[in-house]
Amino acid sequence: MHARPTATALPTEPTMRPWNTLIDLLTPEMILLDVESGSRREVFRTAAQLYAQHLGAVAEHVATHLQERERLGSTALGHAVAIPHARIGGISAPAAAVVRCRHGLDMEAPDEQPVRLFFFLLVPQQATQVHLEMLAGIAEKLSDPQLRTALMQAASPADFLALLRG
Repeated sequence: MHARPTATALPTEPTMRPWNTLIDLLTPEMILLDVESGSRREVFRTAAQLYAQHLGAVAEHVATHLQERERLGSTALGHAVAIPHARIGGISAPAAAVVRCRHGLDMEAPDEQPVRLFFFLLVPQQATQVHLEMLAGIAEKLSDPQLRTALMQAASPADFLALLRG
């Protein structure tokens, strides 16, 4: 997978907030809203296609890594949100995508609620600490019920991104 030329480099300063890094990674073309998907495999393939189309990734490679990580344990946080993620060799910078499904999917969430909002994160193989910090930052930000509600109702990818940046 090739990193897009404008991708943010991995954070190196301890004062950099992980959530700001994720927001910097997201662009409207990496956000799909109200996708019809009947399974986690389908939604993972949808995200992998986004990475392939916009970042030059090999879709099958991305989907396989996401599914392998999910087999280790559910990435669902609860409250209809999941953060599927994978460390992948051959990339030099993190990459993010969002897929919001029209209907919830069973992701074995701790609250047993179906997941509609998927924040996908790919990081370089060696980015263990950055990976964990970004995941923690995403989880912290999405703990806000008002933000989650607003993201579920956003009318466009640009609106969705504006809510994250707001």
